[in-house]
Amino acid sequence: MARNVSGYAIFCDDIRQEVGGKTSYIGVYQDDLLTNAPFPTVLPKFGVAIVIFYTPRKARQFQEIPFKIILPGDEKAALEGQMPIAPSGAILSSPDHAPLTTRVTANVIFAPLHIKAPGLIRIEAYVDRITLSLGKLRVDQMPIPQATVTPPKAAQA
Repeated sequence: MARNVSGYAIFCDDIRQEVGGKTSYIGVYQDDLLTNAPFPTVLPKFGVAIVIFYTPRKARQFQEIPFKIILPGDEKAALEGQMPIAPSGAILSSPDHAPLTTRVTANVIFAPLHIKAPGLIRIEAYVDRITLSLGKLRVDQMPIPQATVTPPKAAQA
């Protein structure tokens, strides 16, 4: 069972690896990606940071973690990849002597990103025949403001 595996995704405009081991996420989306253009639309650049945590004992059961990025309006994944399980993963420990946890990451940049229709961008990983939902981002078009016209007041005599 995949209960010792968890993760998340960060959706943003760009991902940059900085000096000193820092990562910068530029233009992070919270709940929605709203576009001014009608669908289909194209974003010049779009990033997804995928982070998965697992216990090293659990990792002995698999060599890599497959993942998919699925775009709205598409039947198949826009991108499929593998996050290799490596002994050099970042090991996190807790002061209460909880089991050690290892983190693996994949930073994906689409340049450009073609979006066919409104809907959800979904990130999924697969461990022990279980699908882990790592994140969803709703994509929609901003409402077009409607012009209002106020009729002129009638001239008073």
